[in-house]
Amino acid sequence: MGIRARFDRTTDGEQCVRLVDFVGPNEANSSATREAEQRFLALGGSMLQCPGPDGLPATASTPVIEAARFWQSMPLPDLVPRIQPGKALVGWAAFLETGGEPSVSTTGATPFGPLAITATRTVSVDWDDGPNSVTGPHTGSGGPHPDGDITWVYGRSGPRDIAVTQTWTATWSIGAAGGTFSGRGTTSTLFGFPVEEVQAVRDR
Repeated sequence: MGIRARFDRTTDGEQCVRLVDFVGPNEANSSATREAEQRFLALGGSMLQCPGPDGLPATASTPVIEAARFWQSMPLPDLVPRIQPGKALVGWAAFLETGGEPSVSTTGATPFGPLAITATRTVSVDWDDGPNSVTGPHTGSGGPHPDGDITWVYGRSGPRDIAVTQTWTATWSIGAAGGTFSGRGTTSTLFGFPVEEVQAVRDR
């Protein structure tokens, strides 16, 4: 048994996608089934699934689609970026700490068996210091001075809007089936972060 994806409209006229079971030889691994899965995944799960005859969503599915649904609703850690001591100095490295967990794992139940999924992130930083001031992807979470590995040296003073973006990739398995998903991410911005210039003091 495999599936087909058909586009339709609800009784209210809203466009929806209908996943239809299709019985045939080797359908579970057919190119048509894989195409239907990819069409569903391309929609990102955002399109309404057409109701079945009982008014409930159709139940046709595959391990890939079950894993994708779980991934799209899986809670992920938030960023909590900071740069100590709350400002940066011109000519000195600013050390970013991203906050949040860099990896999270969980499990879930599906009609095809238990799902195991692990999500890991990378981080990129727009330091708001000109067109070439984006760094990353960083796999770590940075850290404070002097050991952090996500840094930037500003050449001029002024407030900066430092945007920190995390992008997640998930590895999943249901029995012998498995794969990866990506495309989820969030951005947290340090608005108006102060970059100051050290003023020399002359003794008389």
